[in-house]
Amino acid sequence: MKSKSLLIALLTFVVAGLTGCLTLKPIVQNTYEKVIDAEGNTQDELYIKAHEWFVKQFTSAKSVIQFQDKESGKIMGKYVAELTRAESASYYFESTQIISLDVRDGKVRLIISDPCVAVGTKNAYGQRFSLGACNTSATEQAQAALVQSWNDLARSLEQYLNTDNDW
Repeated sequence: MKSKSLLIALLTFVVAGLTGCLTLKPIVQNTYEKVIDAEGNTQDELYIKAHEWFVKQFTSAKSVIQFQDKESGKIMGKYVAELTRAESASYYFESTQIISLDVRDGKVRLIISDPCVAVGTKNAYGQRFSLGACNTSATEQAQAALVQSWNDLARSLEQYLNTDNDW
């Protein structure tokens, strides 16, 4: 038991020391918004497609739909993702943000907001340890990866909404 406590204390010290070496800056872009045209689709059709996309896209147990109302065309949830483009040999990054879809006839508005980024450490074998607290500061590399992930999500949603799913 003593050795386990000592190991936890040592890992905490190492993580705190290593994350202190990163240069974190406040996240510059706090909101991403894109309106996606899907002409010829009703609100009901787009809502179903958007809901399907949400379920298929966010497979992590940490990403959840927190609110949905088909009548008003609103889906909101928490989105958690690894920022793989920001990884280094010693660190990895995980972002958490709110994602919202507003569905109307012929279009869907995607809003991603309130991002925070947690930093974790990796050992020489790629094993991950101690994801730190989520915060509104991140490295420039993590911030760029965050914005890229938003662009990728928007592109994925646009493709899904404009794909004919009739079988």
